[in-house]
Amino acid sequence: MPAEILSRRKALSLLVVVVLAWGFTWVVSKLLLQYMTPVWAVAARSVVGTAALLALGLALRRVAWPVKADIPVILSVGLLHMGAFAALVSLGLQYVPAGRSVVLAYTTPLWVIPAARLFLGEPIGRGRQLGLALGLLGLVVIFNPLAFDWRDHDAVFGNGLVLLAALCWAANIVYVRAHRWVTPPFELAFWQALLASVVLTALAWATEGAPRVIWSPGLA
Repeated sequence: MPAEILSRRKALSLLVVVVLAWGFTWVVSKLLLQYMTPVWAVAARSVVGTAALLALGLALRRVAWPVKADIPVILSVGLLHMGAFAALVSLGLQYVPAGRSVVLAYTTPLWVIPAARLFLGEPIGRGRQLGLALGLLGLVVIFNPLAFDWRDHDAVFGNGLVLLAALCWAANIVYVRAHRWVTPPFELAFWQALLASVVLTALAWATEGAPRVIWSPGLA
């Protein structure tokens, strides 16, 4: 549905759904690590998401074959966001709590603002400067580097992976802003998820071998 015909109430409702979905996703991702190895866990989630997008796209008759001009954005979203971001977060969650890691992962907008200025020439007005300053201050307050045990190598490594995931997502956002769309974004979502699923499955097999899953009602 084009954004211009969405009512304010519907747009806000969708935003609330996204916020709740993303919030619960972190808890579920952490729990999945009790039953599956990290890369296989994110690969399995990606495969399920791909199937859901295909079913939704077919139901809405909005699955389109991508053209050559769509390939860069499919690669960008599929590899950097759906692939690298998800895999790095899943690996990082082995070492750090979900609550602390989510703060680092969602620092993405803080890196997008200077990157968009550097690569796209976007101005950083007073509003963005204030937002950036408040965001960095909030990160310092919530993450509290003074209370962090910098001698804990696992915690440093895990948080580093999550921060790298945020940078991958930021790079993807900057590219998407510069991309000239030929096919509407929704029609490409299935192909982006499919690419991520193939890459994550291959990566999981290469790094973790055949999937080892502890089947239980809790996993379901």
